[in-house]
Amino acid sequence: MSGVGIRKPAKALTARFVDTVAAPGKYFDGHGLFLRVRANGAKQWVQRITIRGKRTELGLGSPPAIPLAVARKLALEHRGKAMLGGDPLADKHKAAAVLTFGGAVDSYLANKLDEFRNEKHRRQWLSLIHI
Repeated sequence: MSGVGIRKPAKALTARFVDTVAAPGKYFDGHGLFLRVRANGAKQWVQRITIRGKRTELGLGSPPAIPLAVARKLALEHRGKAMLGGDPLADKHKAAAVLTFGGAVDSYLANKLDEFRNEKHRRQWLSLIHI
């Protein structure tokens, strides 16, 4: 029996339904993808996925920024990556880790302060630039 353990609704979501639904709840599309509608009307695409034996939920964004077709494509990509032993959640976290201004200053100063022979100049740079 193919598809055992994969939740596929008899009637998948449509783009029109995603645009018009207002009742709070979870609306399943298949492959673990569902649309979560909150009581305040906020909508979010979520994928329930098993990564290395641990079931987790992965947020994919919200309509209309992420249309139904894109959410389905992302869900299939994540599912395939997880089946091959990858971790789409860790990849998402890694991509979200951005360099902050303070981090950039610290990185720059780590390299720049070695250029100075005088300790007074090092302290001056630190006091003027470091936040």
